[in-house]
Amino acid sequence: MLKNDVVIRDAKVEDFGFILEANAAILEKNSDMVSQNEEKLKKDLFGRQAKAKVVVAEVEGKTVGMALYAKTYFANVGELMWVSQMYVEPHFRNRKQWIAPALMAELIKIAQKKKWEYICWATDIGNNIPKKLSQKLGAKALDNFMMYALPLKEED
Repeated sequence: MLKNDVVIRDAKVEDFGFILEANAAILEKNSDMVSQNEEKLKKDLFGRQAKAKVVVAEVEGKTVGMALYAKTYFANVGELMWVSQMYVEPHFRNRKQWIAPALMAELIKIAQKKKWEYICWATDIGNNIPKKLSQKLGAKALDNFMMYALPLKEED
């Protein structure tokens, strides 16, 4: 492996600390989101009946990025991948490792292997980095779509 190579792999339970740190960083930027219980998240990601999966990016053995995804279903499309979170440590953004594109390339391979029709994600309106990556990948913003979230749990 060359010094600047990025390795993308499935997350292991040992990566949970990094996943929590990434989740905290994402929550910090999105103050309207609520963090779920850590034990529930761990069970949802690594339990016998996992509800979602995570791929991580490593550079020189250090975990520097992650993408969390799950399968969902739309009646007119069928099964598709929903990417709910992607995070790259600030020091590794816009570097020659191209961490986010490498994570997306892995997600594309996973979705193609499972014969899912689409990969979907949402991004903050003001965040231009994922917009540029989305455009570079050939993804299209859906003009007639607005994402809503209905909280079903009372905030403490």
